[in-house]
Amino acid sequence: MKQQVLAAFREWREQGRPGRIVVPTATLAEHLRHELVREGLVFRPRDVTTLHRFVQELAPESAVVSDDLFHLMVADSLRRLNLPEFRKVADLTGFHTRLSRTISDLDAAGCTPSQIGGMRASVAPFRDPVAAVWRDVERQMHERTLVMRGESLRVAAASAREQTASASIWFYGFAQLSAPEKRLIDALGSRAVVVAHGAVAQPAGTVVLVPETAEREVEEIARRIIANPSFRDTGVVLRKPEKYLPLLRAAFERFGIPAHFYFKEPLSSHPATRLLTGTVSALLNGWEHEQILDLLRFIPRVGTRDALDEFAVKVRGRLPGRGLESLLELAGASFAPQRVLKNLQQIDPWRGDRRTAEEWAARLNHLPSLFGPGPIPDHVSSEETERLRFHAAGLAAFAQAMETAAGWWVAKSETITLERFWEVARSVVGLATFGTEPRSRNVVQVISAWEARQWDLGTLFVCGMVQKDFPAQNARDPFFSDAALREIGARTSEDKDSDERALFEEVCSRARNLLVLSYPRTDARGQRNLKSIFLVDREEETSIPVVRPLLDAPIAQWTQPSQVKSQDLLSVLAARHQLMTVTSLETLLQCPFQFFANKTLRIEELPCRPEDRLDFLQQGNIAHEVLKEWFEKAHDLDALFERVFSASCEKNNIQPGFRTDRLRRLILINLRNFTECKQYPRQWAALVEQPFELAVDDQLRIRGRLDRIDQMEDGRAVVIDYKFSNVGNTKNRVEDETKLQGPLYAWAAEQQFGRTAAAMVYINVKGGDQPKYFGWGVVPGAALKDLKEIPPDWIAKALVRASKAAAEFRAGVIHPHPATNAPCRYCDYRDACRVEQPAALPATVL
Repeated sequence: MKQQVLAAFREWREQGRPGRIVVPTATLAEHLRHELVREGLVFRPRDVTTLHRFVQELAPESAVVSDDLFHLMVADSLRRLNLPEFRKVADLTGFHTRLSRTISDLDAAGCTPSQIGGMRASVAPFRDPVAAVWRDVERQMHERTLVMRGESLRVAAASAREQTASASIWFYGFAQLSAPEKRLIDALGSRAVVVAHGAVAQPAGTVVLVPETAEREVEEIARRIIANPSFRDTGVVLRKPEKYLPLLRAAFERFGIPAHFYFKEPLSSHPATRLLTGTVSALLNGWEHEQILDLLRFIPRVGTRDALDEFAVKVRGRLPGRGLESLLELAGASFAPQRVLKNLQQIDPWRGDRRTAEEWAARLNHLPSLFGPGPIPDHVSSEETERLRFHAAGLAAFAQAMETAAGWWVAKSETITLERFWEVARSVVGLATFGTEPRSRNVVQVISAWEARQWDLGTLFVCGMVQKDFPAQNARDPFFSDAALREIGARTSEDKDSDERALFEEVCSRARNLLVLSYPRTDARGQRNLKSIFLVDREEETSIPVVRPLLDAPIAQWTQPSQVKSQDLLSVLAARHQLMTVTSLETLLQCPFQFFANKTLRIEELPCRPEDRLDFLQQGNIAHEVLKEWFEKAHDLDALFERVFSASCEKNNIQPGFRTDRLRRLILINLRNFTECKQYPRQWAALVEQPFELAVDDQLRIRGRLDRIDQMEDGRAVVIDYKFSNVGNTKNRVEDETKLQGPLYAWAAEQQFGRTAAAMVYINVKGGDQPKYFGWGVVPGAALKDLKEIPPDWIAKALVRASKAAAEFRAGVIHPHPATNAPCRYCDYRDACRVEQPAALPATVL
């Protein structure tokens, strides 16, 4: 059919006869133009156009309302009318969206509010409120000289009847025509010719793939595309893009497959939009520092980001706060933060201004200049070029959103505050979408099932062939039953369900050579998927190899990293680690790489957010400080705790709130339980918070602090260490061989205080109703059942292990080789250590 249309169009042009081709989508119009141009035909671009533009030419005075503005009008009508049927849901965005869609569908079917009001109440109980909202929306559109698409088609049909032109018009590619569209074609009379979108030749072969998971499914698609890399003649069809888009993007990037995704994305997710909307919100909120911190992540790159990153760390440590002046003091002489903050100061006066909506739109469209990436160099990489194009697409969509928001105000001369304008603009941004234009021909086309009808491709992949996905399960309209919709000639859910088979067959007909249908055997929860009814009686291929992308030579082969051999670097290691804490030694035994990153490189952690500052470490510090003073001076526990807790909150900028108060009460309750417990004898003299520093060998000294040493009458001692963590962690310190605190603390008591340890006891203060005791040895007068016998050569073995671990590290052995894997998930450096588990299955490497 396409060749018939193109042949007729060429004949018109050669004979000098006027003629036009009208198609449903811009993609199909572009395809037809390109094909005609490649044949050397000269014509005006408007001769091959979309139905939307054709209607605009016939009815130039009938400006069609945008989807975003129409949604705002429906929401405004619901709030103002306060209809009793919708009162409970009138403020819900999802309800606005659903009602907007229903009215649009009714309009597309050629219905009017009067027809809706005339429906039988028995089949349409919501006819009156829906009709009332629709009439109010029509009033709002009339005030703005806007119309819905159905009205524009009616006006275009009336205009077509008055025309006397003889140009032939071919309507090509329409799967189905609505009632208003049919009336327009009838108005054109004999000039209009409707041609169905016929199928191309049936594909030479069809394959059905059944990999185990959706991840394996997209990897197999990538493998087959690379095996026959005619990218521009290959397409991937998605019926449920929300499921497969992230997986396909990631897989194609890993395998190096160029692709263009013909899908609109939410404008609110674009980094440029998040920067601009965040700037306006921060301005209206008086420059809250937490919002400024969020903005810094989205500022376009300008040379190095080190200064901005360092500034962000400082800001996070000072949260909460407000105002630009304090941030400028915090930035100091750093150029990048100073430039950003001074640019923000330029718009600070906007908060008190009153301007027209169009002026506010123009001002907000000027915001990107505050964060611009600066002049673009002459030579940039293709990746950087694509990034800049993506950035420009977001800015263009944001500008269009501001223009739409400005159109909300009927009185153009009315002055309003930025806060009032932003209420509307923010809603428009939340509704708007954006897309990027394809810039390269040799790319894989990732398209929707509806978009696929406009393509003619050699190889076509259709993934996600799962029941309820393809065919999709179309929900019934929440306002009108199928019987009511059938009365007025609107499309019902049954009509939409029956269209799924036609859609599938038409999608399959777009493949000339090979059609690949696929679905994952199991879903994300591991449950078995129900395959599509469209795959019944089709032979399936289930032997899908595990694949990995072919990597460049420098990183393709994993090898064990070699140790540090530079004498200069080894000297630095030795100098920095002559003195270690016992905790550092335990970290070294657990993982040399973690010790290297933390203690040698001294990589700083991000400051905790305000709500997280009262973490386990701070809770333990508070408990230790309280117990120290309580043992030394026998203070009143409650008064002592309140003083220590308040001082810690002030020092660490811990904010008041529910969580802070809950943890305060929890710490106090545990301390009370410990101080009142009679399980452990307290008749011995005690030394509290005793520091020590001892030499393990000629090159290693260790230091630490003993929480308490109970001195027994026989000259021995009980060494005590408080733990404010869960019971399992405390118990594990006795069983884990990488933990050296027990024997080394016992050694310190003997060497520095002259008392042999009869027991080394961990007291879990955070133990519930009663503290829990774990450790080694025997405490006279106490029945502590969880104490183990002190092993022979306990201290000597610990010293040998400490000395050996330190010597190996000083020799440059810093491999990521954790003693146990459990702590890895909490490690701050897990993304850099490259500890890899062997593949569970053999892999085919492309």
